[in-house]
Amino acid sequence: SIDYYISCDFGIQNATVYLLWRKVRGAPVYVCLKEYYYSGREEKRQKTVTELIDGLDEMLKIDENLSIKPKHLIIDPSASALKVEAQRRKYHVIDAKNEVIEGIANTGKLLQDGYLRFSEECENTLEEFQLYMWDEKAAEAGEDAPIKENDHCMDAVRYFVNSEYLYIKCYKNKIGAERR
Repeated sequence: SIDYYISCDFGIQNATVYLLWRKVRGAPVYVCLKEYYYSGREEKRQKTVTELIDGLDEMLKIDENLSIKPKHLIIDPSASALKVEAQRRKYHVIDAKNEVIEGIANTGKLLQDGYLRFSEECENTLEEFQLYMWDEKAAEAGEDAPIKENDHCMDAVRYFVNSEYLYIKCYKNKIGAERR
């Protein structure tokens, strides 16, 4: 069977993003197949939590009678209302691991080595990769931090990488061989 996953960054004015992931059979490679992106600020209308979960349901529909059932719905731990509604609809919700610097480093390594791939349908995600930047003011203060703009898809990618322990899954054979 194929395991699907959803990672989510939640916002009311800021964008709510769902990313649909699938593991490639026989390889430690994960493909982001689809995204849902809704920004209350850009659309000038906020959606309710119920409407946002409706958007997830719609994204997962293959046809009238068939929908993808993700193994996990990985959500930012602060999105409690969204978690409650998702659980009410029988999604298996887990809190995202939100370590920013470690998550960015792990994501970068997985991308560099070809373990993460993205469908052309993930337009906002692909665009954010081009716009994602480090905060120069934070760097001057001795901190590493990304700019908190154009980062909603990036946060959802990071949540998936951190929460599914992809770094360990993708490198466990390599790490084991190095220890021998």
